[in-house]
Amino acid sequence: MLIRKTESQRSYVSDWSLDDVHDVFELRAMLEGYAARRAAELMDDAVLKALKMHNSGLGEAVSSDPPNVEEFLARNREFHALILRTAASPRLEILLQTLIEQPVIWRTAHHYELSELVRSHQEHDELIAAFERGDGPWAEAIMTGHIRRAFHAYSDAHREMMAAEADQNKKRA
Repeated sequence: MLIRKTESQRSYVSDWSLDDVHDVFELRAMLEGYAARRAAELMDDAVLKALKMHNSGLGEAVSSDPPNVEEFLARNREFHALILRTAASPRLEILLQTLIEQPVIWRTAHHYELSELVRSHQEHDELIAAFERGDGPWAEAIMTGHIRRAFHAYSDAHREMMAAEADQNKKRA
């Protein structure tokens, strides 16, 4: 939800439009990409070990039948939070906290196909490979693509939900 103002300066809460979500994902891609670059340059063995542990748990969540989306979300959140902490930029952390809207992430992941959950896990593996090499530009590129792909998954799900809702409304009319 967003706080908006009317012409008379009254504030109200509005739902997120797809354009609002696009803006948020664009900013997240830039900022989380930068965080991944910084983290790659500051990464140590203990953080790498923790990232691998979180991603292993994420892989187990994806592999269960049916996939455990709640566990996927928890491990994903921990994975990304650790990267952000490793980037060691309090300002970057504050900026990203205002952009990472958990209901949007929750809604996105709950509409992922199994192949998208698997792809997310694989992208985390690629990030770990970049971190192991201390390659900031590679880590930034992977993270940017990871967030962009998440936006497209969200927008596809949003369009499908809107189409289903329109069909329901036609049937009622």
